[in-house]
Amino acid sequence: MLFDVAIRDATDNRKSLDDVTRALYTRFYQRRKGFRTADLLGLLREAGMPDVDGFYQRYINGREPLPYESVFPKAGIAVARQTQSSPFLGVNAQPGDSGKLVVQGVVPGSAAEAAGLEPGDVLLKVGEIETRPDEDWGVKFRDGYRGQAGAPLVIGVTRAGRALSLSTQVRERTLVSFTLTPAPSPSAKQAKIWSGLATGSTGN
Repeated sequence: MLFDVAIRDATDNRKSLDDVTRALYTRFYQRRKGFRTADLLGLLREAGMPDVDGFYQRYINGREPLPYESVFPKAGIAVARQTQSSPFLGVNAQPGDSGKLVVQGVVPGSAAEAAGLEPGDVLLKVGEIETRPDEDWGVKFRDGYRGQAGAPLVIGVTRAGRALSLSTQVRERTLVSFTLTPAPSPSAKQAKIWSGLATGSTGN
């Protein structure tokens, strides 16, 4: 959608991402040809998208956050960003034959990895939270330890029948969400682009 808005804005809604997909179909698929990244970038450039190479290097090949807040307003869409830090343990545990949670995998760099948690461990307790298979203990963990990054955390497990208390620290990760709403007073161009997006049309 970012591509679509950028093209419509640059061409005053005369062209859209549909022109790019049609060109991919007629020039490559119908001719039984594959296409390269350079071919796609060339078609985006041909459709009128500005700074195609810069966009690709920053947001697709690179790791910069997608520019929702600078592109969507061109279509009369107001963007509100919300960020929230949430405790993240980094463990995938599923009910085993015993009816208890068995660790299936551990996320690299997570609190679980720092604790030394291993696949096959039976997960019994995370801090003060009992990890019951019939309850969403993850919600209780996030609610109970939010805002406590760096605090000591003990994970209780059994490994090969032996009870272990594994020490680590609470770690948090930042979650980003966006709310999109129509701009209260869009310009004529913004309204035109929004109408084009909503109806899949181009032109005046």
